[in-house]
Amino acid sequence: MTRFNDYNESSTAKKNISIILLVLSVVYTLFPNIPFPFDDIALIIAAISNAGYHLLNPQQIIIKRVMNVLRKILFAIYIVIVVFGGLILLITLHLAGVDFKNALWIYVFILATLLFMGRFFQNKLVGWIGEVYSASVIRMITRGVVLKDVYIEGSSNVVQIDIIAITEKGVLVIEKKTMIGLILGDEYQKQWTISLKRGKLKYPMKNPLHQNYGHIKVLEEKFPEYKDYFINLVVFGNNAKLGKKIPDNVITDRQFLKYYRSLANRMSPSLQEDFTSLLMELSKNREEVKRKHKNKIRQYK
Repeated sequence: MTRFNDYNESSTAKKNISIILLVLSVVYTLFPNIPFPFDDIALIIAAISNAGYHLLNPQQIIIKRVMNVLRKILFAIYIVIVVFGGLILLITLHLAGVDFKNALWIYVFILATLLFMGRFFQNKLVGWIGEVYSASVIRMITRGVVLKDVYIEGSSNVVQIDIIAITEKGVLVIEKKTMIGLILGDEYQKQWTISLKRGKLKYPMKNPLHQNYGHIKVLEEKFPEYKDYFINLVVFGNNAKLGKKIPDNVITDRQFLKYYRSLANRMSPSLQEDFTSLLMELSKNREEVKRKHKNKIRQYK
């Protein structure tokens, strides 16, 4: 299976696009009532960049020009958001009777706090946004029921599953990873490697297939009648590159459509509905199971 030979676009442009999408998502999450189409802009940006990846020949110089122009547009949008949001805040505080200088200091404090919190919770924030993006793509392609952050308690273990997609192809049990770099490993290795800067920096990571296999075992224990329908799948973000020995059930978001089409239809609509009902029944105790999972993580650390 050919890995990452189908595009060679500027890594800087990709990184900036990801950062801007992250900023738009954060601002929209924190200020959903601001009269500014953050979600629409993010979708347009994602669609344009995705079209560039798929439709343009990456060997042509035009791809770099397109990405550079798009990067400048995104930066301009970011500046507009910061200025526009700041003006709304200052005007609101002024109308509330706050002195302008004090209002300005409040704005600076809030902006600095957001930057600090974004930096401090960067990994969790990026992971959350990655899961939301993948779940949206999977839901659109499969037209199935897609659930995020599913907590399930087995007889000896409590697991948190990033995404479960109940589709006509089966139940996709998905581990989402947002690492950036070249991912090296094979199906049987316990430890994989993240390679950055052409191999100058290397970091270990647990084999996500093995991790997800543990999730599937708990699902099989809980729902033995659906054992044959569970599919182990790991999805990395589009900024990751997968090595040649990476198994076929480890893909990037961009490769999901091709992977999904390669699967045979296995679940009837009635089976999908029945399994969805069983999962939704479990969600009634979600908070309790979630606390148990957090306690297990603390004990492990």
